[in-house]
Amino acid sequence: CIMVFRESRHKPMMSAQLAPSGSRPNAHVSSLAFMQTAQMEAQHNLTVTNLLEFSIRKSLEKL
Repeated sequence: CIMVFRESRHKPMMSAQLAPSGSRPNAHVSSLAFMQTAQMEAQHNLTVTNLLEFSIRKSLEKL
């Protein structure tokens, strides 16, 4: 799940880098998209951490 998420995240960034440096608006759009994906990833990581904490707590309760 996480690997697929990372794969899809890197593709738009790579295509943005291939664009000519003269296109300023494109750079702005890509940085905006990067901000959004970074925010999404932070939320995603938080969810994963919460799930890990929850499962650890559950397994400790069983012991």
